[in-house]
Amino acid sequence: MSEAPKPEKLEHLLASAGQQLGRVLERARGLEALTDRVRAALPEPDSEHVVAVSLGEEALVVTADSAAWAARLRFAGEAIRAAAGAGATGKKLLVRVRPPAASESGGDNRT
Repeated sequence: MSEAPKPEKLEHLLASAGQQLGRVLERARGLEALTDRVRAALPEPDSEHVVAVSLGEEALVVTADSAAWAARLRFAGEAIRAAAGAGATGKKLLVRVRPPAASESGGDNRT
């Protein structure tokens, strides 16, 4: 029987993936900053219900924590676009819904 290959050391894996991880981390920080800018531009309680904001090739996507708040955020489209900056000009505004996970909303995890 042949010997099983030794696993590669974690430090080697991280070194080879460092550039990719760096790009992912940079993108995540950019999305977090964009979300923070949009939240800061909205009045309370609207700002509290923005889960995330992203800017793609064709659309500015805002994720809300419920359908009711998504509807309210659609009315704040001008403020959201202004906070997102010049990159959002001319892009479609999409407001999506992602309810908070049970652990985030204070509920239990029973199904």
